Parts: sequence; C-alpha cells; structure tokens
Amino acid sequence: MNTIKTFYNIDGADYGYRRWQRNPVSKFDYQFTYKAITDFLHKSKYNKSLEIGCGPGTWTVVLND
Repeated sequence: MNTIKTFYNIDGADYGYRRWQRNPVSKFDYQFTYKAITDFLHKSKYNKSLEIGCGPGTWTVVLND
C-alpha cells in the first residue's frame, strides 16, 4: 500500500503540466474546456458543485471562481 501511495504522490506532482501544458494539443484542450466551462456553466445559478473523476480537480477551481 505504501508503494502505491508513494507512486501517486510523485506521479501527481506534475499531473497538471503533463495533462494540460506539455504540448500544443494539450494546451488547446485546456483552453477549449476552460472556455466551455466559463461560457456556459458560469451563467448557471448554483451554490454547490461536485467534480467526479480522477485527477487534481482542475475544473473545480474554475467553477469556484
């Protein structure tokens, strides 16, 4: 168990860079998704949100702006 936890602690440290900034396609994906969230979801009235999935919660931060 400790080995798995250690792996994910190390692997997760640069997840945001590898997923969203590593190359032009990744950067485009980030910008497109960010725009979709801010254009459509920010118009909604809500006081709670739940992001489900694996990863660091990239879009939760955007929703909470």
